[in-house]
This record gives sequence, structure tokens and C-alpha cells, in this order.
Amino acid sequence: MRQNRCVGTNPLGTGKFSRLVYMESDFKPAFLEPTVCSTKRTWLNFTTRSLVADQRGESLIQVLVGIALMGIMMSAFASMMSNMQRETRKTNQKLASLDLMRVGTLALSNASVCTFMVTNPALSAFDPLRVGSTSPPEFPIQNIPSTASPGGLVAIDGSGGAPASPLSNSLYVSSIRITDLTCGPNPCVPTSNVFGANVTVNFDRARLVGSMMPLKFPIIVGTVGPPGSQTIVNCSGGTPQACPPTTLNACTLPASPSGTAVSGACAGGYTGACSYSCSFGSWTTPSSNTCVAAGCPATTISNCSLPAVTNSATPITGTCVGGTTGSCSYTCNSSGAWSAPSSNTCSNRTWQSCPVGSWALCWSPSISICSSFAGFSPGGQCSEAAGTRCRIDDRSVYTCQ
Repeated sequence: MRQNRCVGTNPLGTGKFSRLVYMESDFKPAFLEPTVCSTKRTWLNFTTRSLVADQRGESLIQVLVGIALMGIMMSAFASMMSNMQRETRKTNQKLASLDLMRVGTLALSNASVCTFMVTNPALSAFDPLRVGSTSPPEFPIQNIPSTASPGGLVAIDGSGGAPASPLSNSLYVSSIRITDLTCGPNPCVPTSNVFGANVTVNFDRARLVGSMMPLKFPIIVGTVGPPGSQTIVNCSGGTPQACPPTTLNACTLPASPSGTAVSGACAGGYTGACSYSCSFGSWTTPSSNTCVAAGCPATTISNCSLPAVTNSATPITGTCVGGTTGSCSYTCNSSGAWSAPSSNTCSNRTWQSCPVGSWALCWSPSISICSSFAGFSPGGQCSEAAGTRCRIDDRSVYTCQ
């Protein structure tokens, strides 16, 4: 390419570095002798000092500092990405654990599946007296099945050969065991044959991200065998059944969860105290029961003498006292008090003097004059002295006193 180089006067001033070099075509600087140039020019201002400075570049320290900053930024970014991946794995493991809890609960809620789990293969026998001791019995389980059939689907695999859930590829089960056997609120005896327990699923800790508690599924197991050597033969999932409200031997008990000791209340008409224990849906032999019938004390009500009795719906016949005649009966109610009388005809008598030879009425209220009777004269007059009194007996006749 043809280059027209020109040298002219710097319009910005004159001096040591006032020489201008310009090019019409490729603008490459050059120091040339002045020539005649065209009128279309582009001016570039160059100095010897600026040309030298542009050729120095970056220092070694500046390069090293830049590399160090880039390393720090890359390290922080890598750490952030690692933490994000770790938290993602941790969240996935927790989600997988919740999924296993759902699957296991659903499987064990079926009694046939639960029984198949504890009998295929059969578990070893144990002594019920070891339950609750420092070395309680535990039983390894191969897996928690989904169906009660050999070779069927598996809800939770205890072999550890594959991830326990499709929600996490790093959550593995290390073992499944029946643990935490209990006889309820009462101590176990050699013939105990119903136990509460847990199916415990343990995870492979080497693969866990953070801590995670084992899964526990509550179950109830039944056993058979001679005293001191029981074998689990059936199983049902869920927590032990609560005991319903009831009244046992005059002790009223409320609905209560299994494993609790409950203080009852003596039923109406009874006094004392009572307590029972709820064990797997059944009320056990009472811890204590002193409930006895309250009864009604001996007393006299409206000239009716009544004996001490226990509470009874049957009317109790009393005796008219205090110079009264008639009949009476009362009922002892459930609160230990005598109720309103079924009947009471006991009535009072007022004695009067009977004049000799005159059988004016000597008892009030008035009744007929005395009839002839032993102690009376044939004319109906009293044979006794004046001033004697007469009374009415059970035959409703007058006799001389």
C-alpha cells in the first residue's frame, strides 16, 4: 500500500517534542523528511517517551497477584459448590428416610405381613425375664416385606446391597432388628406371652451426610412356649391398643393408653379406693380395690325403727316404736341414705283415764267403746279400780291396764 507521510507543524504548540508525524493511509508512525502532502490528513501525536513506555508491559508481581486472586475466587466457588452438593445429599437422605417411614408403617399395619416377617425365618426363643434387663433380647430381621409371601416385594431391604430408597442414592440400611421389648406396666413373668416392641431400622453411618436417628416402627408380638422360653409367633403393627372405659368390681375406670396405671373411682353407693393397669388393651389384675358398699346406718324415722343394711333397691321393713302401731318400710339408696318411705302407718296414741262404770273413750283419736273381753265385765265395764287406763292392742280392742 502506498503511504504518504508528512511532517508538519503541531497546532498545539512548539517545542522539543512538537514534531508531528502523520500518514494518509495506514497511520503507521514514521519519522520522515517534510514533503508536500495532500490536504486530507489525520494527525497522530507521538513522543519518544510514550513509545518507550508502551513497550514495558506488566510486572511479575502484578501477574502473581492476579493469579492469587483468581485462585482464591476459584477456591471459594469450589467450596460453595461442594457445600451445595452436600446439603442436597443431606436433604435427599432425609426425604428418603421419611419415605421409608411411610412404606414401613404401611407394610407393618398388615398383621399378616408383620407375622410373616417374624416367622420367616423363625426367631430364636428368649426368656421373658430378660425383658427390661441390662441385656434385653434383640432379634435380627432380614427385611420388612410388602407382602406375606416368600419371594414377594420388599418394603425395606436390610441387606445393604442397594440404596434403601429411590429418593437418595447414598442412603443405605445397615441392619433391621426387633428391639425394645416390654411387658407393659407390669413386670414380665416367665409365662408372659404378649409384648410390645419396635422394629428398628439402622442406617449405614459411613454413607450418611450428617446425623440421622434410626427408624422405629412400634409393633405388638405374641409368643408361645414353656415358661422362660418363649418364641415369637405373631405380630401386629401399631402402638398397643388403649383400654376402654369400664367398671370392674364397683371400680369405675376411664379410657386409658396401654402401659399406664390408672386410679379409678368407686361406683355410687360404694366407698374406698381402687386402681388398675392397662396393658395392650386389657385391664390387668387390680393393684388395689377397697371399694365396698356404702350401706345405710341403723336409724329411726317417723317412729319407724330401721336396721343397718347395705345399699339395696329392695324396701327394708322397719318396726313402729314409741307407743305407735302400724307398719313401715324404707329403701337404702346407692348414696348410702334412706330414701322416702315406701309406706309408714306408724301413729301415736294418747292415753286417758277411764272412769269406773263408764267406758267413755279412753284413747284418742276416738274409737268404739270396749267390747266384752277378758278383763271386762259382761256389761262392758272395766272390772278394775277407778283411774285405770285402757290401751288398744294388735286386735284393735280395749283391755284394762
